[in-house]
Amino acid sequence: MESLIRESIPENPVTDLPGIGPGKAALLSRLGIFSVRDLLLFYPRAYKDTVHFFTFAEIARFGRPAAGVAEVCSHERTATRNGVLNKIIAMDETGTLCEFPLFNRGFLISAFPVGKKFYYYSGITVTEGRFRGQLNDFETYSENPAFFRRWLPVYPLTAGLSHGFMIKAVREALKRGAGLTAFRFPDRWQTPFPLLPYADALQRIHFPQSETDITEARRTLGYIELYRFAAAAKEHRLRRAVVARKSRIRESVTPLQQKIIDALPFSLTAGQRTALEEINRDLNRPTVMERLLQGDVGCGKTLVAFLAAAAVTERGQQCALMVPTELLARQHAEKAFELFAPLGKTVAFYTGSLKPEARRNVLLPLKKGKIDLIIGTHALFSQDVSFADLGLVIIDEQHKFGVIQRSSLFAKGDNPDILMMSATPIPGTLARIVYSSLEVSTIGDLPQGRLPVRTHLARTGNEQKVYNFVHRELTAGHQAYFVYPLIEENGRSGLKDSLRMAEALQTQVFPEFRVALIHSRLSEDQKLRIMDRFAAREIDILVATTVVEVGIDNPNATVMVIENAQRFGLATLHQLRGRIGRSKLPSYCFLIYDETALNEESKSRLRILTESNNGFDIAAEDLKLRGPGDIFGERQSGLLRFKIADPIAEKETLDRINDSLNSLFPDKFF
Repeated sequence: MESLIRESIPENPVTDLPGIGPGKAALLSRLGIFSVRDLLLFYPRAYKDTVHFFTFAEIARFGRPAAGVAEVCSHERTATRNGVLNKIIAMDETGTLCEFPLFNRGFLISAFPVGKKFYYYSGITVTEGRFRGQLNDFETYSENPAFFRRWLPVYPLTAGLSHGFMIKAVREALKRGAGLTAFRFPDRWQTPFPLLPYADALQRIHFPQSETDITEARRTLGYIELYRFAAAAKEHRLRRAVVARKSRIRESVTPLQQKIIDALPFSLTAGQRTALEEINRDLNRPTVMERLLQGDVGCGKTLVAFLAAAAVTERGQQCALMVPTELLARQHAEKAFELFAPLGKTVAFYTGSLKPEARRNVLLPLKKGKIDLIIGTHALFSQDVSFADLGLVIIDEQHKFGVIQRSSLFAKGDNPDILMMSATPIPGTLARIVYSSLEVSTIGDLPQGRLPVRTHLARTGNEQKVYNFVHRELTAGHQAYFVYPLIEENGRSGLKDSLRMAEALQTQVFPEFRVALIHSRLSEDQKLRIMDRFAAREIDILVATTVVEVGIDNPNATVMVIENAQRFGLATLHQLRGRIGRSKLPSYCFLIYDETALNEESKSRLRILTESNNGFDIAAEDLKLRGPGDIFGERQSGLLRFKIADPIAEKETLDRINDSLNSLFPDKFF
């Protein structure tokens, strides 16, 4: 199949550029720069306007850095506790004086003799009637300066790299790419507006001559970025299309699925039924299913996944369910056994901690096709795990696994169907962008009778009021979680840790109740025993780290206290809160925060949680706080990180690109 992305740009290693040896190459690698191509696509995050010059007074009024020209009038030496502070006193064209302190850089005095004119880029403040600036960006005055009278790119750098170095490196890379750099769209492709030539756009994005250059370069490169993303997803869909299997699912609900549904002590929600019908419809198509099943915490995604597995085993194939932790794998395996064993289906559990004999007892039957559903962790990637006929791969918390890991599991079958699950809900528009190569099923409702969790904020110092409330819930026969950011204090963070707090809660705060501690350093067997005791109500208070973020289901737990809440991300806080409110009992979450450690973003996170229990609304707010970069980053989705384009704001453009691709290259079977 011809590639839909036709780009020619130098791929030679960055060490081919002058001035870049192994040391600089190692520093550049921290930024993801390994080749000349990487360097050219490492766009500036901002620009310094050194074209327009201003006086000291004008810059002070701006409240932001700007460029100017000044002349050295004198030098000053001021005694301080740490020695002598040297200052350069300079005058602008209006005769206004400004001091430039040389903190730990007294050696610069010799470079600024009286009478010397220089360019500077600095913020200017006014203290007791005196103007003060910083000499971080400066250059001797000349008619043809190297770094002034132009728009200077500002790159996101790492320690050991300077902007001067980056500017020289990018200039050299642009020279090497001259005449070689191009981007070609498919034949008959029409863009909604004129685009710059690719090489010209790269030149302008790095070294613009005007604000218009920046605008036009960003528009061109942003459109190409959106096209790359959509084309990569389209190519993936075309490559995944395969010939129909001999046996497909024909019913909206299969007989085996119906037996499981009839045995449940509750009815499926409307969202669960719709998702199941969409999955079964995919399983009946001649193409491989690639579907994301998403929904808020506690909406019943796992049950729908089990029903999908039932349909695949019903047609004589095997299913693999992969989850990120052994604790969650064990819990899923236990629930699956309850559902499948009475129907004559075999369920197995597999993780890296199994002993050799137990491992053999799973692997051989799996290879012979005697196991219908296997549930495990990343150990399912292992080379010694093989299937007789793998028909469906289900991945829970799919964002926790990399693309290569997922692909290695898919390769264990002959184009198996794929169902991914995410408990971090994404608004519909965003989901279609993030998972553009997937169909998306959304469970938007919760089981009948669930009450929203009431969330309250409490400042550090007011813990006793929270403890008094927890005491009343425990006295009523309910249970509670206490979550902390650290296992044990490292002596530097000033944060509360679970080890010390578990002891304090048991001996000083709740001596009449049973307290237990769970964290990632415990063995899987220890964690499982603790969770079993908590579920059996042999433990009243479970002190934990984020190890309880997913997979813990105790309907009798009605209170969660998260201390140092400002240290947790919004998605993590929402996931943690989802461990309570799993019954018809009123539930309460307390976020205890350190006011001295709050910044504007952490304030917004905590406020959002008090205002909403809806995971979709929370995810949308989280997107506003963090921007699309994190969501599209390799750590989360394994998809393209957007550098210039904004796929949310430019959704209509992305939709038009997708429509054009579908028109020119309709899906077909191979």
